[in-house]
Parts: sequence; structure tokens; C-alpha cells
Amino acid sequence: AQGNARAAILAAIAGCRLTEARAMHANADPNEPWYDEVSRDLTEAVERENEVRALYDRALARQAEARSLVGEGDHDNALLAFQAAADLLRDARALTRCDGTRDVIDEAVAINRRNAAPTRAVALVAMARADIGLCNFRVAGELLDEVPADTPGRDAVLTLLEEARNRESRVEQMFDAARNLHRL
Repeated sequence: AQGNARAAILAAIAGCRLTEARAMHANADPNEPWYDEVSRDLTEAVERENEVRALYDRALARQAEARSLVGEGDHDNALLAFQAAADLLRDARALTRCDGTRDVIDEAVAINRRNAAPTRAVALVAMARADIGLCNFRVAGELLDEVPADTPGRDAVLTLLEEARNRESRVEQMFDAARNLHRL
């Protein structure tokens, strides 16, 4: 019967039924030769899944922080918080050995991605605006290409980009004309 207890406890650990594994372990004979090994396996599984839960909880807290920052209009820091949440979820997924936990984490990753997308778009618009100010028109255009058309401020920054490109073109034409006059 005790050999079956070992197999049952190990099966419960493998199936991520850790509460059930603990209960069976508590009823097992500590004098059995396999008891210490199973105790270590159970302790390792519980500690690992507790760490997974801690990472998951930290990710949810970062998601909540990101949503709050979005509400305050701080899209740059919100984007960083969404990324931190994604990193924590990735770490939790890599650590867990439980399929059900992976499913929950995968859903949290999808929610995080959906919540971050509009924030990323607004941040890209702000980055494009900054790149226009630095005369990085190619980079600004590439950033705006990634932004959905309905993103607030996108059209205004596109107009700003075209105006800046036109202004630069006129300046280059004047410079070329001046250079040509100087050569005569």
C-alpha cells in the first residue's frame, strides 16, 4: 500500500494537484525508504509554483500600474510597465510545470498585449514627433507606419512630418542654388 502511496503522491505532483499531494504525503509513513525523496519533490514543486504565483501576481500589479498611468496620460511609463508585466509573465510561464497554470498565464499575456497596443501606438506617435524635431524623418515615418490610423494625434504628426520634409527639401534647394552661385 505504501508503494502505491508513493506513486499516487508523485502522480499528484506531476499533475499539479499539490494540495492533494500534500494530503497524501501527510498520511504516508515517514519511515518508508522513498519518503524523503518524495518530500523533496513535493517541497520543490510547491516552492516552484509559489514562485510562479508570485511572478504572476507581480505581473498583474504592473498591469494595474500601467492602466493607471494610461489614465494619467503617461504613456511612456505605461508602456514600460506593460513590458515589465510581459517579462514577468514570460518568466512565470517558463518556470511552471503545470499546464493549467500555463493556460492562465497565456490568457494574461494576451490581455496584457491587448491593453498595451493602444499605449504603444500613442508612445510611437510621441516618439515620431520627437524624431521629427531631431530631423530623423525616415525614422519618424517608419514609426508612424506602425501606428494604426485611428490613433489620436497620428494624423497631426503625419502632417507635421510632411511639412518638415517639405521645409527640408526647400532648404536643400536653396543651399544647392547658393552653392551653384558661389561656384560661378
